[in-house]
Amino acid sequence: MANYNKSFNFRNGVQVDNDNFIVNANGLVGIGTTIPKDYLLNVYGDARVTGLVTATNANITNLSVGLATLTTLNVGITSLTSGIITATSGVVTYYGDGSKLSNLPTSQWIDVNPGAGVSSIYAAGNVGIATTLPTFNLQIGANPLVYTAGIGINSNGNVYSAGIITATSFSGFGSDISLLNASNITSGTLSTSFFPSSIQLSGIITASSFVGSGAGITAINADNITTGTLSTSRLPSNIVVSGIITANTFVGNLTGTATTATTLAPSGTVSVTSVNSGFTSTGIATVTEALYVVGYPAKVGVGTTTLPEADIEVNKTGISSIRVISTNNVATIGIGRSAEVRTGNTNTFYLYSTPTSLDIINSNTGNVNYYLDYGTAGLGTGAFHWIYGQDPSNPIMSLTYDGKLGIGITNPTSDLYVVGTSYITGITTVDSNLSVSSNLTVSNNATVTNDLTVGGDITFSGSLTGNLGITTVSRLGISTNTISSNSYEFFVGGDPVFGPGVAITASGIRASGIIQASNLTATNANITNINSTGIITSPNFSGSLTGTATTASNVVGGIATVSTLNVGGNTTLGITTTTVLNAQSLSVSGVTTSQGGFTSGIGVTNPVQITVSGNVLTFTVTGVGSTSLTLF
Repeated sequence: MANYNKSFNFRNGVQVDNDNFIVNANGLVGIGTTIPKDYLLNVYGDARVTGLVTATNANITNLSVGLATLTTLNVGITSLTSGIITATSGVVTYYGDGSKLSNLPTSQWIDVNPGAGVSSIYAAGNVGIATTLPTFNLQIGANPLVYTAGIGINSNGNVYSAGIITATSFSGFGSDISLLNASNITSGTLSTSFFPSSIQLSGIITASSFVGSGAGITAINADNITTGTLSTSRLPSNIVVSGIITANTFVGNLTGTATTATTLAPSGTVSVTSVNSGFTSTGIATVTEALYVVGYPAKVGVGTTTLPEADIEVNKTGISSIRVISTNNVATIGIGRSAEVRTGNTNTFYLYSTPTSLDIINSNTGNVNYYLDYGTAGLGTGAFHWIYGQDPSNPIMSLTYDGKLGIGITNPTSDLYVVGTSYITGITTVDSNLSVSSNLTVSNNATVTNDLTVGGDITFSGSLTGNLGITTVSRLGISTNTISSNSYEFFVGGDPVFGPGVAITASGIRASGIIQASNLTATNANITNINSTGIITSPNFSGSLTGTATTASNVVGGIATVSTLNVGGNTTLGITTTTVLNAQSLSVSGVTTSQGGFTSGIGVTNPVQITVSGNVLTFTVTGVGSTSLTLF
């Protein structure tokens, strides 16, 4: 073999044949593979090493060696034909399935103190006697927790027995012993603390004395009560006797005839047929038929001992009240000869006067007047309020003392102030200007002769007639009943963002259809289709262009179909169809087809021209030469 004293440098790797030997650009070596990865040396196939292999770690699926010295061995399947595994020092520990191992000792008893003359041994697992499956540390027979035979002892000191334990004596805490037979208790005395709180017997209990509560003792013969005094709390709430009750003091209600009663407590109650008295002061008087107060001055005072100022006067230091109640009919307070205050009406002729309604009735043709501040004029005059009882802090209607009516507001500043929605079925005439601070909706036609100012939206289902100009601080829509919430102020036909329509704002116009103009000047033109007979002027154009763009600086997106396109700035197009295209920077996302090829470096001395013929690309530099590239 010739001796070559040369060196070769391969920057991007080297390859011998297809997959015999390869070194890629990352320095990975592959033998039997064209794609070495993860490791510096990748060998696909058998390898033979006659020398010494030294490795820190070796992960091998199948290993066949004569002699190996290993620190750590991680293998899948190990097959030893013969020989002995010996640790140079320490102990070789085996983990895993040992069912195939032979010549192993079958006993788990371990001598922990050999040579000391004593049998200090322990079992590495549970010990079973008369069982092959002990679950306790020491178990004789079956598991006593599962079966009806067997004894189990655990290391916690607990003994479980399924049978009977017999011993001369038991010593220890017996609170958990259950099912004891009381007939087997032959000695000792039970403490009273072990008796239940109550004892029920069906027979007779005889004792020299009973101590304790006798609340549960029934059927006591009163003739056998010979000593002591009954407390008043032991007497019934009502006592009925056929004879005479004699007492120094009588407290409570008395039904019957008190022929020799001398005094009556002020809080007492007396039921009599009639009382004739010039002045009577009682606690409670119950009159079954009629109470007549005649003579002069014929007045009734409640809560006062002085002569009442009115015919009936309730004068108390606490809460005073007069109640007129009927449990099943109308309750009425009559005032004069033709007025009354009524509740409980059951006559269905009066639709809104139900049994739960309160009626103020004037049966005559006069007025029903409400007076406010009727006395001497003063400051802080109040108002009339209509209040819903379930929401007392928010009156539903208020009328101020100076004639301002508020609905939904308690302090109206106008003669009529409505908070919420108003519905008027008839004709509404406004003699002066109409100012609407929020939205205005007109279902039919509207005629305006003066100014119309609306702070919100205006919606007309009919037409707006008038020689007027429209001023709005919000949005205005024509031929649409939907006002979009986007950044446009004027809509015709709808919102072009979501459908057909034209939208106009102070900074731009957006249309879903075609914009036609003789000349169009815009700061930014972003339009799908433009049909213009004049000149379109815009620093930036985004969209489809049909025609000639002679002085465009930037073209972005869309379709350009022009005879000549001169772009001084950047050009980004989808599909371009042009006879002549001159651009400083061209970016095409679609398909660009040039019948005459491409020429780069416009304005340079020797531009590069690229032409294509079938699968052959030809690069030509004028004055230098050309070269071809064949694609397969």
